Amino acid sequence: MTGLILDQAPERNFEEPKRIIDGALAETGRSIEPAERRLATDGYSYTEDEFRTCFGEWWQWNWDRATPLALAQKPCGLLVAHVDAELAREVLKELLPHFDLGLVDRGVVEAGWSYYKGNYYEVNGEQISTTQEAQPLQHFPQMRLLIVSAMETLDAPPQDDLLGSRLNVICRRYESAKKDHIPMHFDKKDWFEEDVYGCVLANDSDRVLEFHDYGDSDEQPEAQCYLLPETPGTCFRQQGSARFQWKHGVAPLTRGERMSISWRWFKTEVQLEMAVDKDGP
Repeated sequence: MTGLILDQAPERNFEEPKRIIDGALAETGRSIEPAERRLATDGYSYTEDEFRTCFGEWWQWNWDRATPLALAQKPCGLLVAHVDAELAREVLKELLPHFDLGLVDRGVVEAGWSYYKGNYYEVNGEQISTTQEAQPLQHFPQMRLLIVSAMETLDAPPQDDLLGSRLNVICRRYESAKKDHIPMHFDKKDWFEEDVYGCVLANDSDRVLEFHDYGDSDEQPEAQCYLLPETPGTCFRQQGSARFQWKHGVAPLTRGERMSISWRWFKTEVQLEMAVDKDGP
């Protein structure tokens, strides 16, 4: 029955992105001097024009008090590459029906094992971490192909059994109407193995994944930021400093939409709980 319902989902097309990133219009063959960015009180970086939009009549007051951010090269531990944009579009077609028909929980689609069903509790003073099954990755053949392709492109070819063992895939849709975003954060070390991966499926919004280093060390005294140059098929691998020393997130969208997937593996300490068969005895 689910397959029949999914087949009825309306076809949607993302417009080709034409947005301002670092003050430069994202158009092939055109180069514009990057605009200055500053760190706002909400933790995200904005240009002067974006301050005008986000802070209204108080934009100048906020701009004058915001911390200037130098534009940085890729953070150490961040590797960026590209997979076939057509494959990214096929994954988009595979996922959109789940969102358009409301077949999602918490606004995301998960595959493998679930991050959002994870739990902490204590037994005899020992802290236990558990998680439960999400949808099988086999239900998303195009997404599986993309994950394999991205990891090969990022010099991390997966073993076949890894895609069925402790894998967590999160598919997220960001909508400007909902001001969707990811808070700026450092990754936690207690749940997942070292490398985290991601791929942009589509983005016609005004926001991208951004990284901040606040310059509180002798080696890097200046606050700086890096914006991921997002096009369909942009993929990345995060490890080390890019996860734990550079804060990263996506500012609230003010126009358009963004869709991406990310994946990682649960540590062996996290207990995997099989779903209970509701049709069983």
